[in-house]
Amino acid sequence: MVIVPRKNDVLLGKGTAINTHCGNKHFRATVELQKPQFQQSKRADKRKIAESIINEIQKLGGRFLMEDPNSKSGAHKGDGNNMNYGSGVNNPVRANHASPDDFVSDPFILEKVWVRVEREKVLGKVMHRLRDKKVSVGQKHQLIEQDNNLEMHPPDTKSPARNLALPNKVETVDETRKAPQSEYGKAGPQTKVESRNQQYYKTDHVTSQTRSTLESLTDVPFPVGIQSILQPVSKRISTMESITGAPIKVGIQTILQPVGNHDMPMMENLTGAPAPTASHAIVPVSIQYWIRSAVGLSISSDDYLKGAVNLSWLLTKHLMQLIAASEITLLDISIEKVIIFVDPPLTMQSPSSLPIKAVQFQPSVRSFLSMAQHAQSASSLHSPRAACAALGGILLEIFSKGRSSSPETSSGTNNTLDTTQYNQQAIMPPAQRRKLAVPMAGSISAMANSILLEVGMPISICRLVCDLLDAINEPCPGSALTSMEEVLWGLTQMKDDPEHFLFDCLCPQKALDDTCLFHGIDRDYLFGREKELAILMNAKKNISSHVQRVYAEDPLNIGERSNAPFGQEIRYLCEAAFLSGYAGSGKSSLLQPLICACNQEGWFVVSCKFDKQIEPIKSVSKGFDDFFGTWATDIIQGRSNLDPAMVESFHQVRQSISSTIAEEGLCQLCEIMPNLGRAFPGIATATNGHSQDQRTSSIDKVGSAVKRRTHLFHVLFKAICSVGRPVLITYDDIQWASSMESWLKEFIVNYTDLPCATQKEARHQGLLSVGTFRSNEVGENQGIIETIASVEQSKSARVTRLVIGELAQDDIGKLISRKLCLPMRYTRDLARLIFSKTRGNPFFVKQFLKSIIENRMLEFSVNSRRWTWTCDVIDKQMISDGVAQLMTTRFIQLPHHLMQTVTIVSCFGSQVDNSTIDLLNIGHQLLPFNMQDALELAIKEGILEKADTIYQFTHDLIKQTVYESILTADQQLLHKTIGTILLRSAADNPTTHLIAVDQINIYCKGAILSPEERSQYAEINATAAKFSIAGSTFEQARSYISIGMKMLGSNHWEDQYTLSLKLYEMSASISCIKGDIGAMASCLNETIANAKSFEDSLTSSSLLAKLLASSSKCGEAMGNCLLILSTLGEDFPQDVTLPMVLNELSVIQTTLANITVEQVKLIPRMTEKSKLYAMQFLSMLCSYSIIAKPMLVPILSCRMVRLTIENGFCDDSIVGLVTAGYGLFSFTDDEQLGYRIGKVGESLIEESPNRHALRSRLCLELDITLKILVEPVQSVISTLPDRYNSAMHAGDVGTALQCRRLYCNVSFFAGTDLTTTTKQFVTCIQQLIKYQQTTVLYSTMSSFRACMHLTGQSNVEVDVKSYEELNEIAEKTNNKRLLYQNFIYRMFGHFFMGDYLKVMELSGKYKPSGLKHISEVVRFFFEGIASFSLARHTHQLKWRSIGEKSLEKILKWEKLSTWNFETMAKLLQAELHYLNGELKSADVAYRASIVSAREHKFTHYEALAYELHGIYFVENKIIDKGRDQLQMALDKYKQWGAMKKANEVQLLMDAVDTALL
Repeated sequence: MVIVPRKNDVLLGKGTAINTHCGNKHFRATVELQKPQFQQSKRADKRKIAESIINEIQKLGGRFLMEDPNSKSGAHKGDGNNMNYGSGVNNPVRANHASPDDFVSDPFILEKVWVRVEREKVLGKVMHRLRDKKVSVGQKHQLIEQDNNLEMHPPDTKSPARNLALPNKVETVDETRKAPQSEYGKAGPQTKVESRNQQYYKTDHVTSQTRSTLESLTDVPFPVGIQSILQPVSKRISTMESITGAPIKVGIQTILQPVGNHDMPMMENLTGAPAPTASHAIVPVSIQYWIRSAVGLSISSDDYLKGAVNLSWLLTKHLMQLIAASEITLLDISIEKVIIFVDPPLTMQSPSSLPIKAVQFQPSVRSFLSMAQHAQSASSLHSPRAACAALGGILLEIFSKGRSSSPETSSGTNNTLDTTQYNQQAIMPPAQRRKLAVPMAGSISAMANSILLEVGMPISICRLVCDLLDAINEPCPGSALTSMEEVLWGLTQMKDDPEHFLFDCLCPQKALDDTCLFHGIDRDYLFGREKELAILMNAKKNISSHVQRVYAEDPLNIGERSNAPFGQEIRYLCEAAFLSGYAGSGKSSLLQPLICACNQEGWFVVSCKFDKQIEPIKSVSKGFDDFFGTWATDIIQGRSNLDPAMVESFHQVRQSISSTIAEEGLCQLCEIMPNLGRAFPGIATATNGHSQDQRTSSIDKVGSAVKRRTHLFHVLFKAICSVGRPVLITYDDIQWASSMESWLKEFIVNYTDLPCATQKEARHQGLLSVGTFRSNEVGENQGIIETIASVEQSKSARVTRLVIGELAQDDIGKLISRKLCLPMRYTRDLARLIFSKTRGNPFFVKQFLKSIIENRMLEFSVNSRRWTWTCDVIDKQMISDGVAQLMTTRFIQLPHHLMQTVTIVSCFGSQVDNSTIDLLNIGHQLLPFNMQDALELAIKEGILEKADTIYQFTHDLIKQTVYESILTADQQLLHKTIGTILLRSAADNPTTHLIAVDQINIYCKGAILSPEERSQYAEINATAAKFSIAGSTFEQARSYISIGMKMLGSNHWEDQYTLSLKLYEMSASISCIKGDIGAMASCLNETIANAKSFEDSLTSSSLLAKLLASSSKCGEAMGNCLLILSTLGEDFPQDVTLPMVLNELSVIQTTLANITVEQVKLIPRMTEKSKLYAMQFLSMLCSYSIIAKPMLVPILSCRMVRLTIENGFCDDSIVGLVTAGYGLFSFTDDEQLGYRIGKVGESLIEESPNRHALRSRLCLELDITLKILVEPVQSVISTLPDRYNSAMHAGDVGTALQCRRLYCNVSFFAGTDLTTTTKQFVTCIQQLIKYQQTTVLYSTMSSFRACMHLTGQSNVEVDVKSYEELNEIAEKTNNKRLLYQNFIYRMFGHFFMGDYLKVMELSGKYKPSGLKHISEVVRFFFEGIASFSLARHTHQLKWRSIGEKSLEKILKWEKLSTWNFETMAKLLQAELHYLNGELKSADVAYRASIVSAREHKFTHYEALAYELHGIYFVENKIIDKGRDQLQMALDKYKQWGAMKKANEVQLLMDAVDTALL
């Protein structure tokens, strides 16, 4: 019996054909899967595993065959199709009950004689395969991947025919390789994985037999380079065979069958979904079968239509890919060549519920030939027009539900379309088609239209199919579809938006509503802005990825160091984008999809829109107010659809705000952001309970308000950013934020430098900041350009600049197509006309469309079911020089009452609150009708839109057009009338008063005012300035003050004294706030010169003292304060001596010996004005005296305590109490009492409403003197960020920066990482320069110099003066404190570098200050170590004496604070033991000092102790131990960041090694 191999057989032998045989592939895959178990099994079990593999093959009908060794190849060679098996058992089909398709057709296999292999031999072969370990992992995966694409076909006794029109269930397996999806209309790149056979064909190993076989099948000579054609074609055939199980044609399949299957990625690319898995079957069907199945279920016409559109879309997309890859010819674009892969039809309820997995064209053999013949041709393989026409024939069959090829239609008429003749015409050259008497395409398209209308297809489908069929008509009509891209675009619109582009519209009103031109939400896609939008979305993606990544690393949002506030390495990402363009170019429209996407992805979004007539700070406030209003409202109402994670994040924001902003600050914010009160109901209630005087009095504090407001916004912004949510903040129309550039810059440049809100501060933040501005309204030298440049230079954010230009004509075409719900080919001429009229401006385009609709030049036709127009009519009647006049004309045509109302609204800017309209409606004082009715009509007309209680224009250009339609003179009078009416209704309402004053000030700009009007308007501006200061809108306050001062008369100090005094004092305060020293000094001098009483000059005098102190003129500031105090009856001696100080302190020591918090609380409040002023100036004088005259501080504090006891308690009494404790601690031996009094003062601070100002004010006396010498220094460091925050809350930037400097200095003394400390110093110096705090700046440079000396850094971001320059400055300004600081920090650097002689030389120049300060303790320690070392090497007794005195002082401090000073004491004791020759005691003391430094977290002292211990060992010839200790010292110095010192230690170690050699 002749054995013909079947597909499931396993063939033993070698060669490509055998290796790629289906059964062999399956066998190898099965073996590979069983190998791990086989190799781990026992010997007896291994045989069972091999037998199980054999049984599995046999169950599938597979046999193990080998070539008959006794026969020669070709014993029965011949054409597999012509083999005559006869009947009976010799017929393999009957004998095995198998289908002919189950047999192998490869001639390389058929030409051999095959016999069965004995089971034992098979078992041995299988065992050998299982034991083979040579297959690499990569090869194993490749084999499994190849075999997974195969299918084993069990014997089928029924042997069904393989008809593509009938469903045949095929099991497929999942493909792990997925090709990236491409944009529609473009073929995406396929995964390039080549099998051995593909490589074979590529290398021209095509045998002569293969050539002859192909030539015999095709009757065409085998062309050169055929392998390049066969490869893609064989891939397609292999794909279809592996999926459908049906050979395409035996002959051609014989040649191409070995090629592997790589089309699953292609299917995934077509469908956008993963390839089906083994458990999910797909079925190949023909189009006719799909249509019959859908029609047979009697589904609705709409469902069939949607399914047909989806099928057409897939078909067109696949066809475009084939055409782009030149893998199809025109002959193959026919309905018979299409295969659809779907789910089983048993589950089909409608075409949409029968998911179409993919579509494919099945090329014919002649098609391969055609491609081969034209492979080297430079011309295309097809005509685009002919291809479109051929596609039209296929779509006609689909949408006509098969009736186009049916002999009779439902009406019985013979409308069958002969597509054969049509296709013949399609492939004719254009010249030959033109010779035809009657263009067949035209008649076919007409018949097609008739058929489609008969089956109920909408006009859109009729247009699509007919326009495709018209593509080959000569001449080609303008509406013909000649581009596959345009076909796909039209089908995409129908598929994605069937309501507007697929189904017919019979209602003109609905068609008008669909344009979204007059009202409603515009659903338009941003045509022509794909690139810009992609850039913004990519920035959003970067921020989202960053926040999600770092949030996963730190889900609790706890930083690496919970109390490292300044300059810390925070993992953040900030991106900034600035969009520029002309008005109406669509900048704001680009923000909307970005905002929408961020909202959907769970971002926090703050949107600010600036307006020319609205104060910029109000726009920012409104943005934050809207944010809190949205979230607070949703949470209060308990909406169930809220994301719990977002709700939790918002609660974290609330917690962060409440923990960092005191009630007073929250009340201030609630005044300018009412919705914030919804998140803090208790605060809102408290705010409402305050009187206006109470709200403004605390804000009038000199020199602090603007910094306070800025800081509050920063904290608010920080709270939103720090809860693990990405944040988007948008600034629309920032060309109107002229006074806010630096303020806006703070949110970006200093984004990473915001003070920590809590100790568990989120270190992972992501900010996307996007701003828009009109490029034609911003000059190159204006602030916004400089702001963008400074942001780029700061490198704090990745900055992107986008120029939004005009739209291209194609983009206008897409926009109009979308508006009119028509294909672009129908709107192309209209788009060209509108483009010429509007110059591509999107806003102008929409306004133009509105105008031609209103003028009935563009109308909706019910008969045609589409918009109709005549381009010539539009071109002749519409203006051509712009749209401004067009808009004006349109507004003039509005109803008179509507035009009057929107004119009133335009006077307020882009928006107005409903409450303001209500005030104007009272008594119809402005207009004789109710404006609310007209506002609703304006909304319907698309002029206005309403958000909550705010009416705003839909676009700035509309507002501008309406406002400019008013005559200039009428504008001024209208503003005056509005302001006067609102002023009468304002009463004590700050908001209404400010709106009224704004209106009147517009009137004043060009009007000639009478003296009475000038006086009246000056008064209302002064009141407006007061309200603005209360609301922290200081730039606006400055504007009101300036206008008010201009309104004053020439003799105003006599005629308008009170008003003048008020305006000039507020002007000086605002100038101080803004840092305008010249304007401040001018105002102060004029005020003091014209003050009629001493009390009237006190406010100006206090401002003057602050001005002098901030300018490094502490001596002059003290003289000014002493003069004022003398006038108030508080005199002080010019020269202060130590006995005088001790005498004063002895009295206070007795008075405050048993002071408690409760006793202080019992003291009544101070009420006498002169004493309150005295306490205020005494407090100021204390802060200046600490720097310029420290001996005066105890006397001042004692006077403050006495005034408190005699006249009552005030906030400045706490300053006197703490300063008295400072004096007792510093000048007496009763440190404990001084410390306890300081703690009493600290308790009083925390209970005071003014605690923020007091915390920062007393930081130096309380934290840096009293607490740091008693409590662990690290705990004091952790409180300094709170002091900084408190100072910023109080608006006292000078004190805040002082706290920042102290943080840097104490961190340096405490051995904090010098790399981090360096960054902190740089940031601190930059801020000190920015705020012109020169006194603190020089002190900071002094300590930073020492830090730079140890790290070895010289190239830093700031310019730091040398010690010589700093000493010169200190001498010129008589700043003794700066001189002493320069000495201490120079000593610090020399000490750690081991230059002990220089240390003692410096020490001899500067006597001890006598103050008890951390720097003084460090001085004694340095002197002690240096003296003992010098005494050991020089044997001079003076050094021993100095060292012993230093040790005595340190031991005293150790009793006060073991934590801080134990290490110093033990290290000095070790050095003394070493000096005395007590080596064993010295060794023990060294070790104890190392342990103490480690336990108390002093890295620098631990390194020093290791170094001194190592030197001790080396000098005593214990080299090994000495080198070990020096190595530890080296490691610790590196850990500290003192790289220069580490190099010195390395040199010492090298010297030790050299000495040993």
